[in-house]
Amino acid sequence: MNNVYCTYFNIGYLNRGIVLFRSMERFIPDFQLEVLCFDDDTYEFLTNHPFRGVTPVRLVDFENRHPELVAVKPTRSRGEYFFTTTSTWTLDVIKRHPEMESVTYLDADMKFFSSPQSVFDQMTKKDILICDHNFERNSEKNMPYGRFNVGWLTFRNNQVGLDCLTRWAQDCVDWCYDRLEDGKFADQKYLDAWPEMYGDHLAIAPKTLDLGPWGIGRGELTSRDGQLLINGQPIILYHYQGLRLFSERHYYLGYYYHHPIQNILEELYEPYIRELLDTAREFKIEACLPNRRYDNGSLAYRLFTGYWLGHARLAEWQRHIQRLFR
Repeated sequence: MNNVYCTYFNIGYLNRGIVLFRSMERFIPDFQLEVLCFDDDTYEFLTNHPFRGVTPVRLVDFENRHPELVAVKPTRSRGEYFFTTTSTWTLDVIKRHPEMESVTYLDADMKFFSSPQSVFDQMTKKDILICDHNFERNSEKNMPYGRFNVGWLTFRNNQVGLDCLTRWAQDCVDWCYDRLEDGKFADQKYLDAWPEMYGDHLAIAPKTLDLGPWGIGRGELTSRDGQLLINGQPIILYHYQGLRLFSERHYYLGYYYHHPIQNILEELYEPYIRELLDTAREFKIEACLPNRRYDNGSLAYRLFTGYWLGHARLAEWQRHIQRLFR
């Protein structure tokens, strides 16, 4: 399928964006990716350091095309405005690329581990593709925030795909806040209605696409010939949602795990963290260096909020202690 990708981020996520670009270069020949730059520093960097297949777009140019977003911007926090723009940005990209068969939105904190071609091959008779969280536990607690994750979404450039995107964009302009209210949550909860609304036009992606910390415990993580597998199937794309670097040695995943995680940390997280750190140093991106204000946290704080790079074995001990207090 002839597809154009899009994402967005600000300078604080620039190293994550670069890691995403480089993983796409490895697994997606001749990809096109448009990046909505949420600050001038990001736009200037990507203009002065061009990456193959990547086109930066100024926020002001995008907003000039969409005054409806500018009108609601004062009513949204920074994070809520990010959520509000997701759908309109995706629609904007495909409308400027009428030659493309489809558009795919990606969150910036993701990395490809194999080719997504098999996913597009399965979309030959579908117009929309979304990703199930596949929550491993606490579904009743998590479902109010949305069954589906806005990390990867694909829309075919036809009436069904464009109608869905247009409806979603209007929904997010009307209401998009980082709270639960009347069955809504941010831009994400709207997707829950799509299976019924679009029926056979909609496909739900395999678990190997947009796999994230919320669902990885439902499968067995292994590797073969350098390829990471979940339940024996190659991982296509992993979503590092919630990951924060407190220092160059101390990191937080955003989730508490109820299953052994040493292998997950060693195979998935620590290589990615090292890549983020190396990328920030390579390009001297000060805004992407770890937040050192957490260095002086107490031992108890560190035990309950994060793990130490290179010491994944300690994570099992930490996990058992954490469970005593939850």
